[in-house]
Amino acid sequence: MTANGGAPKPCLGYPSRSAAIRGLRADGLTNRQIAEKTGIPLNNVGALVPKKPKPAPVPIDRDTSYRLGEQNVARIGLNYEIRQMLRPFAAKRGMAVETLITDLIEKIAEDRLADAVMDDGVN
Repeated sequence: MTANGGAPKPCLGYPSRSAAIRGLRADGLTNRQIAEKTGIPLNNVGALVPKKPKPAPVPIDRDTSYRLGEQNVARIGLNYEIRQMLRPFAAKRGMAVETLITDLIEKIAEDRLADAVMDDGVN
């Protein structure tokens, strides 16, 4: 979660960091120049707004696709405290914590946000 509760962070007069990156790219700046100008870590610049558009998502019917049967279900162990931390976010969306976890992982993978989420400097 961002420091301001998940809301877009204004940047250089743009309504969000992503908008700033798009605008600065339109002005011809490189990712490195954008990182220096905005203070956004270089690896996050590309993760927030990839230069190459991501492929259009393919809709997956959860009830009739990969979730059918146990062979394709990834099982992960999250401790109780982590699950409790996610409960309010799941409740706001009217879903189970397990569904929220799955949706988060899918969104991170589909939008190629792992580097931005991890923010560990690995490219």
